[in-house]
Amino acid sequence: MILYEWWEDYKQLWLGGRDDDVLRWSEDKFCLGDASNDSYGKEYEFSTLIELLEKGFADWFPDENS
Repeated sequence: MILYEWWEDYKQLWLGGRDDDVLRWSEDKFCLGDASNDSYGKEYEFSTLIELLEKGFADWFPDENS
């Protein structure tokens, strides 16, 4: 896991890797996306970090949520 910071240029923080999901703070939202997309879609944009983590864990570990 790598923390990227482009605050001065884009006002974004990333936690992730180049070939993996990226947790991102962008445009006043917590997003789950990849290196080339802020988010995978509106369903992956949240107002809180907890909401993003709940969605991420549900996607990453679907068998543990049933």
